[in-house]
Amino acid sequence: MPLAVPWCVTVMTEPAVLAVMGAIASRAIC
Repeated sequence: MPLAVPWCVTVMTEPAVLAVMGAIASRAIC
């Protein structure tokens, strides 16, 4: 998933998106 890479950048950009992406990334990576 390409979203797994920019999700780290989103952490510094928008913490709100991090919560959503973090949940998706956790499911996608794990």
